[in-house]
Amino acid sequence: MADPRLVAFRVQSQRKLVSPLPLQIDCLPLHDNLASTGHALARPTLQPFLRTILTEGMEFIHDSVPNFPRCKTIDIGGPAKTEVVISKAVLDIKKRPFMVPRPREASGERRDEQVEPQNIQESWVVRKSIHPNLPLTGTASWEEFRAWVHTQYILNAKLFLNHVCEVALVGHYDCADVQVPGFTDISAQVCLMVHRVGPRVLINRRVFPVLVVSAQRSASLSPGFIQIQLPIHPDALHTGWERYVPPNSVVGQHTSIQFLRLAPLGQGRTLYKRFARATSEIHWTVAFASTFEGRLNNLRRTADSPQLLADEVKWFLEWVKCRRKVPVTCHNLITPAPSKITPNYRYCNHHRRRARDAVRTPSRFDGAVSSLMDMVEQFDRRLRQFGSRQPRTCTSDQSQNRPPADDPRVTKAIRTARLYNVELSREAAQEGVAQEDLCRQDTRSGVLTWENASQMPSEASHQQNAGPSTLREIHRAESSRADEQSQV
Repeated sequence: MADPRLVAFRVQSQRKLVSPLPLQIDCLPLHDNLASTGHALARPTLQPFLRTILTEGMEFIHDSVPNFPRCKTIDIGGPAKTEVVISKAVLDIKKRPFMVPRPREASGERRDEQVEPQNIQESWVVRKSIHPNLPLTGTASWEEFRAWVHTQYILNAKLFLNHVCEVALVGHYDCADVQVPGFTDISAQVCLMVHRVGPRVLINRRVFPVLVVSAQRSASLSPGFIQIQLPIHPDALHTGWERYVPPNSVVGQHTSIQFLRLAPLGQGRTLYKRFARATSEIHWTVAFASTFEGRLNNLRRTADSPQLLADEVKWFLEWVKCRRKVPVTCHNLITPAPSKITPNYRYCNHHRRRARDAVRTPSRFDGAVSSLMDMVEQFDRRLRQFGSRQPRTCTSDQSQNRPPADDPRVTKAIRTARLYNVELSREAAQEGVAQEDLCRQDTRSGVLTWENASQMPSEASHQQNAGPSTLREIHRAESSRADEQSQV
């Protein structure tokens, strides 16, 4: 029985594909990564299949969503003072017939039984938000929305959505020859989305097999694009899809329709001074209908929490803000998600540094060798500034003082290198630890020594260069030179 507070109105609809009900294998076009076995019914072709989905999605956005009653308005803050409007409704939908598998007979054949259509109730939640068309903090431009929502939204969702922990691409359809009136740039792909709904020790992960259909409106119409996610029955996937998801995961259903359009600035709409130069605005409408299955369904633990929907807008805008500082390359187009169970937009700086390091150097090593090299470069820079001698390095005679091969520090250096995909030999690790010991001794004593007496300069050259030999003398010389420059 539906919650009477959510039952706003009831309509009769003839939608066949855009529904919270999972798509059976007979409803999907043929694909190599989908199950090849099915029922005797003919499989649909790709073009009419996508035309039906796009038509039903646009009809739902234009006909049903405007009639949803507003239940809450949330201010997500920020410089733009964006408000997210939440609406809820329950619709009476005519259920499409589907095939129910029956037990196998003695002959080995299995006959399926067709169930008659029944009336069901769909609980939908809609959020709406309006954003100035500017690439500034608190909002995003139309080009940014089109780049990150229209093309890369499903793959980048785990970067800014807290509850999405993994996305696996099963396959995509070849839509180059698909033509649908009123739409261009059509794409369709099958994905597996893994959601985090609580601590893993208490609640299993939820897996949502979805079909993602995206399309852009034709140039003759106002700028806009739509993205539709439809649930897929697990039997429609190819055998072995379980390896993409965590063990003991529960399969759920997730349906969403996103529609974005670019419109002129609304009459009477006042923007803050920072956004006053905006001449257009972006209307972002998203409709959700999700079922988590399991015991959580009885507790009404669904993804239609108003605060969660509002936070998704804030997380996306914060993530886009950080992406503006990172050049888009083949290395950082899709950045791995962090493993923290906190809002992911707080870790955008971590992703930015990670992408920057990936572009600069393919491998990194932050152990004792790198810290040693920084210290040696610092000493060498100061010695060159005062015309003194070269710092000490580990020679062949001193290599006898290297730590043994079974030294714990050597083993730790090798393990640290493996964390960054660097194969460090045991001899190189011993050299690095010996260098670190020498540098640590020089730092504690405060004296920069040299290799041996033969490499030390003569007394005349030493008096001519008059270079300091201790760190204290170096700081004293720097301070005296600064005083002389200030007096001049």
